Amino acid sequence: FISVFIQAMDGEKDPRNLLVIFKIVAIILTHFSAFITEDLFDVITCYFPISFKEKPGDPKLVSKSDLIDGLRGCLLHNNFAKYTIPFLLDKISSDEPDEKVEALYLIPSCVSSFELTMISSHLEDIWASIRTELLDQNNEQVEEAGLSALHRITTTLSRSTTLLAQFLKPIYTQCLHEIKDLDSGVSLICGKILHVVSAASLESENIVLKL
Repeated sequence: FISVFIQAMDGEKDPRNLLVIFKIVAIILTHFSAFITEDLFDVITCYFPISFKEKPGDPKLVSKSDLIDGLRGCLLHNNFAKYTIPFLLDKISSDEPDEKVEALYLIPSCVSSFELTMISSHLEDIWASIRTELLDQNNEQVEEAGLSALHRITTTLSRSTTLLAQFLKPIYTQCLHEIKDLDSGVSLICGKILHVVSAASLESENIVLKL
């Protein structure tokens, strides 16, 4: 069934059908986890990010937000976790700002949706990807998305002191180094980074102050 479904949906462009497809994939993920394959993930992610232009006043068409929510619901399902995080980390480094911003929005959602034990092995890569985007480019939208992602991730990780410290230690060490370097051109953004992670929770503030 899964292979036939993948063949049937591959290349589908009608937004009404896509919304149905996303709902079916969610059902498969919930009730048929033994049959989930990377092929199913790949055929879903070809629609990332959603780039659909609505026709105002046409009641027959679904909205762009409906499609975005449908795709996000699939990507954030626990049974896609092992595929979703590496996929989003790759998209953060994309040359397309829309892909970067959507990936930066979804990474914190992964941290809050997936089991923290699974997230722990990705924390270093998550910080490295966000750090690169914040320090190496001057796109205000990407900067806002990156800082917001760090704040949301830190807030979620505050449920686990161990994971929170694991995430914050390299952030603090690397940002403080840049701030102390008077010739560094990234001291301002590093200051912003330390501010958003410290302000995320009482736990994060305490950890940063003790580092």
